[in-house]
Amino acid sequence: MIIIFGPITYFVDGIDMPFWTYMILFYIGQGDFEVGHLWFIALLLFFFVCYAIVRLIASTPIIKGKVITTPPGYISLVIFSIALIIANYIIRIWFPVGEWVKILPFMPVEVGRCPQYVGFFIVGVFAYRYNWLNTFSTKTGLVWLAIGILAGAMHYIDSLIGLFPLSLDFWTVLEGFIGVGLVTGSLVISREYWNKRGKLMTFMADNAFTVYLIHIFIIYLLQGIMEAISMGPFNKFMVVSIMGIILSFVLSHFIRKIPFAKKFL
Repeated sequence: MIIIFGPITYFVDGIDMPFWTYMILFYIGQGDFEVGHLWFIALLLFFFVCYAIVRLIASTPIIKGKVITTPPGYISLVIFSIALIIANYIIRIWFPVGEWVKILPFMPVEVGRCPQYVGFFIVGVFAYRYNWLNTFSTKTGLVWLAIGILAGAMHYIDSLIGLFPLSLDFWTVLEGFIGVGLVTGSLVISREYWNKRGKLMTFMADNAFTVYLIHIFIIYLLQGIMEAISMGPFNKFMVVSIMGIILSFVLSHFIRKIPFAKKFL
């Protein structure tokens, strides 16, 4: 799929040189690879490798299905949120949001958001090991969901009318509470009210990973088609979104019919 991104980059960016010259001498020759939305998979793979190395060195046995420690409460979540806020403030002194660093040829990283990625990954490891997903307090989850929604609403209102001085980077503060609040609340809501699947949800769940891999190509195609159609931007957005979702799942269904594809997708 990384090779597929080469032609997309060539045509979308309007590269001013022959196609094969760009692909052979620059895209492949200089390792100037484009991974698109797959950067997140690359980063997760890097985290998994680091975790595996730590596990090999530590050799600590994993106890599955047993509650060894109580799940985090209000104070723990506040401390975690503040820790994320401080880490984000510090790292963004050198790496502002939007600045990407190519650590490896296939792994560009937005370093300014790394504290969140690393923090939530570590918490996820503990959540799995200590069975927090099944024992986390529903009340605590709903309260933090409200906190996340409130922080998100404050950011939206601030973007409209300017609640906070421009000199104050209050987004970093809100971001910490939005992340912890929405992640915590979503997990609890899903556990309590959406922890079952009918035929449609089973189909969507089975195809979710493949859809993640292929949807960008369908979106590019639909956007190209919609450019030639006279229609308002919001209407175009709705058409591309709805058609993109439907076509992505349909295509994924047939891709997974290919022999052995279902084992990987």
